[in-house]
Amino acid sequence: MPKATFFNLTEEKRGRILNTALDEFAEHGYQDSSVSRIVARAEIAKGSFYQYFNDKDDLFIFVIGEMIARRKLSVYEKERARLSELSLTEFLRLVFHRQIDEFAEDPRIMKISLELIRLTAKPVFHQLMDYYQVELNSLFTPFIQEEIARGEIDPGVNVQILNFMLVSLGQYLTSLLLSGNVDNITHSLIDRIVDDLEYIFSRGIYNKAAN
Repeated sequence: MPKATFFNLTEEKRGRILNTALDEFAEHGYQDSSVSRIVARAEIAKGSFYQYFNDKDDLFIFVIGEMIARRKLSVYEKERARLSELSLTEFLRLVFHRQIDEFAEDPRIMKISLELIRLTAKPVFHQLMDYYQVELNSLFTPFIQEEIARGEIDPGVNVQILNFMLVSLGQYLTSLLLSGNVDNITHSLIDRIVDDLEYIFSRGIYNKAAN
């Protein structure tokens, strides 16, 4: 997390630093990004940077959180009112479509999201996961519990495991891009994945004809 001195800055200066960092991480990736370039482009002294953040990792984690993770979470929150009228898979479809539309407005966000998968073996990735673990552990929990209450999901289902599976869909989408299996995350790709997920949910994984 940034130091208190960062939050004491004007909103304009905070935004300038974060947007400059977003540019840097999107253009050069985490590994090759430079604090020197960030401070030069943001027009702040390098000494001031370390009054605001401990290091590059600290800034990277905050940028991911404030400009990507929070943005994703805001989509969930905006659509929560639809929970009573949508099934879990319908809700997933809606949310992923909304996220695609929002991220399309800022290509930098998609580039940095892809970068995260490349960093899974790096300490900064684990710091990031630790920082947002509480939110990730309960991201879909309200929607799952609502479906259980409505009788749509078996009450014997482990809510935490199902939540983990749904959270992992984002990583699956990113891995498809990195592997070269798809060129872009599109609405039609989302529909195919959600259709496949719905098939698994509704029919299970075991071949009933073999029993």
